[in-house]
Amino acid sequence: MCQQCTTKAESYGEFLPKWFLMRATKEGEEDWPKGHWGLVECNDPTFVFKQTPIIEDVRTLELKFRKAGKTEKQIDKELDDPKYKKVFEQDLVFYEKVREFREKFVLSPEAGHNLFIAATKAGFKRERDGDLAFWLFDYMARWIKKFKPTHHSKSGSKFRKIV
Repeated sequence: MCQQCTTKAESYGEFLPKWFLMRATKEGEEDWPKGHWGLVECNDPTFVFKQTPIIEDVRTLELKFRKAGKTEKQIDKELDDPKYKKVFEQDLVFYEKVREFREKFVLSPEAGHNLFIAATKAGFKRERDGDLAFWLFDYMARWIKKFKPTHHSKSGSKFRKIV
């Protein structure tokens, strides 16, 4: 039986092209404990992690400034303003969670390639966003906030870009 079934996984749908974000709601197999998240390409998770993704506050500001039509240079200058110091301090929690996530973020070359390509289709830009793990953690948090989970058997929702 697939791990989605044995863990009664809840699905947040296709959060990246051909990748589903799921969470185990029941103790199942040893490698996907209850409450842990899974990135699923097909049936069983390709990658399992414990940390619930949270939104990066600095990225929220960057997205807001981009929507307002500011250039990357203008955004950097804006973020240097002392009024945003508190936002950077709050992001320390985000960075600690991503650090823990990143330590376990190991994929086969094929899965890593597939995930990278899917992330670029969803809006990841290496030159702008830097580290994929940071971008992905924030992106998953925004996805979770926007979409409610369903039973894994109803996870056929198609990918749609959110940012």
